Amino acid sequence: MKKTAGILIIVVASLFATSCTDKSDRADKKNVISANEVPAAVKNAFEAKYAAASDIIWEDAHEGEAKTYKVKFKTNDKYMKAEYKPDGSLVKEDTDK
Repeated sequence: MKKTAGILIIVVASLFATSCTDKSDRADKKNVISANEVPAAVKNAFEAKYAAASDIIWEDAHEGEAKTYKVKFKTNDKYMKAEYKPDGSLVKEDTDK
């Protein structure tokens, strides 16, 4: 019985750990947009800088009053975020906690 309980605890813990790293948990769901809604200049700038990025999530964002596009992604085993103006210029970038 103790062995079964121990296995059950391990299984539940591993499922919980996996769900915590799900990319949808990192997204601000009300602002998520499809890649088709992102201007080509923004996508090109992002892809030029982060060609190896994965787990990409695009969001509609604002920097002050200016419309921007936020992208959350994984690169080199760490989660990052970057924000771009519609013309493709980088506003800011940081690690995503």
